[in-house]
Amino acid sequence: MKKTIKIAAIAAVFALTATASFASVRINRDHRSSCCDDRHETCCPSVNIDANTDASVRNNVSTNAGSGSNFVSAGYFSSVDVDTGATTASSVVGNDVEGTYVDVTAPVKGSVDVDADSNGRVSNNVRTNANSGRNVVVSHAGRVDVDTGNSSSGANVQTKVVGSTVTVR
Repeated sequence: MKKTIKIAAIAAVFALTATASFASVRINRDHRSSCCDDRHETCCPSVNIDANTDASVRNNVSTNAGSGSNFVSAGYFSSVDVDTGATTASSVVGNDVEGTYVDVTAPVKGSVDVDADSNGRVSNNVRTNANSGRNVVVSHAGRVDVDTGNSSSGANVQTKVVGSTVTVR
């Protein structure tokens, strides 16, 4: 299982998480034994496969961008301008969980028994926050001007869980 989390805090913040994929089983058996006839049934070949995959993916992503929480104090008859920039916070989480792939070439006579179980669990906890507010200005008979930029935040979570694939030829 491979899991990567990248977080970069510039003007926009992105989080990219996860890929879990599992083993692949490929069995190619060509049993053409001459003993497989009606008189020698006990020596006929058999193929038994037990392929189980379990995956558990848990993502905790927190993305923040802010230009707010500024504190400015203006003295008597002074002038204060506060301009904050725009903030954007964005989280993108993608999970691919794949089961077992089994490919069997069956014997001419005999049996093939495949037990392929796949269990996938995905838990995503994504918090995305952007702010350009929470500015405090204290003025004592002076001019105060506060301009804040736009704030936007968004989250995109995509999860794909695929079970086992069994091919018997």
